[in-house]
Amino acid sequence: MFPRSPVNRALATFCVGLLATAGLAVAAMALISHYAFGPTAPVRSYMQAIQNGDGGKAMDLMNADVPDSNAAMLDGRSLSEATRTLDHLRYSVHQESEDSAVVTVEYRLNGATSSTEFPVHRTGVHAGVLEDWSIDSRTLPTVKVSTPGVETATVNRQKVGVQGGDQDFAVFYPGVYTAEYTSSLVTAPETTTTVTDPEPGHDDTNRPSLSLKPAPSQHAKDSIKSQVSGKLDECARQNTLYPKGCPFEYEFRGRVQGDVHWSISEYPDSSATVDQQGRWKLTNPKGKAQIEFQSLDLYTGKVSTVKKTVPFQLNAALQVKGDQVVVNTH
Repeated sequence: MFPRSPVNRALATFCVGLLATAGLAVAAMALISHYAFGPTAPVRSYMQAIQNGDGGKAMDLMNADVPDSNAAMLDGRSLSEATRTLDHLRYSVHQESEDSAVVTVEYRLNGATSSTEFPVHRTGVHAGVLEDWSIDSRTLPTVKVSTPGVETATVNRQKVGVQGGDQDFAVFYPGVYTAEYTSSLVTAPETTTTVTDPEPGHDDTNRPSLSLKPAPSQHAKDSIKSQVSGKLDECARQNTLYPKGCPFEYEFRGRVQGDVHWSISEYPDSSATVDQQGRWKLTNPKGKAQIEFQSLDLYTGKVSTVKKTVPFQLNAALQVKGDQVVVNTH
C-alpha cells in the first residue's frame, strides 16, 4: 500500500463531509416534509393551537363554521383549559386518494384513551415534492349548559352568562369542558363532559351537555336554620295555649292557673332544596315543643302540673331577596 498524499486525504475528508451534509440535508428535508407538509401537518398545527389556547389560529386551520351559540370557549384560558390533560398524541394517515386522506389522532384526554379523525385534502405542492394539505371544513360542535334558577356559571374556569339558564357554547375538539356555580346562596358541584368529535349522532341524545344541579350553600342552610330557630323561640315566649302565628298549640278545656310556659325540646334540622325552576322549598320542618302550666280543678280546687310534649310541623315559604334567603312562616 502507498501512503496517502495530503491531497488525497483532503479530498477524502471533503467527500465524507459532503456525504454527511447531504445526509443531514435529506434528514432535514424528511423532517420538514413530515412536520411542515403532508397530511398530518395541518392537524399537528391545529392540535398545538388548541393546546396553546390560540383560538384564532385553530379557527383558520379548521376553516370551521361556527353555529349560533356563545363563543366564550373558543379562545384563551377556557380553550387551553379544555386541553390541559391532553397528551401522548400519535398520528396516522389513511390515504383515500391522491388528494384526500383521513388523519387519525390517538391521545389521552382526562386520563382516558381516545381518538379523533380529521378529513384533510391536498391544496398544492412545493418544489415538486412538498405537499400542502388543509383540514376539511366542518361545523364546530356545541356543549349545552343548563343552570336552573341562575343565569351565570363558571365554565372551564371562566365566568360566563347563561341567558335564560340554558345556552349552547361552541367548542373545539378534542377537549374537556366543565361547569360549576358558586354564590353566597347557591352552589352547584362541578360537572364534566368530553368532546372528541363534531358529530353528536343522529339526534340530540348523545349531544354533550353540562347540567348543573343547584343546592343551597352552607351559608344559606345556616341562615335558614337560624331563622327557623329564632321564630320558634319567639313562639315559645308567648304566654298562651295558642301562640299566634306559630306551628304548635295545646287544646285544654280546664282552667289554667298562672302562666303558660313553652320551650322547644327538639328544633327542626331544617334546610332547603332548590328545584329546576330555581324555587326554594323548606325541608325537614318537624320538631317538638314542650308546654308546662298549672291546672285548677274548678270542682275540687286542686292544682296540678300539666307538662306535655307537642309535636309540630312548621309551614313556611322561602324567599330570596338579594343575597339573603328569608323564611316566611304561614
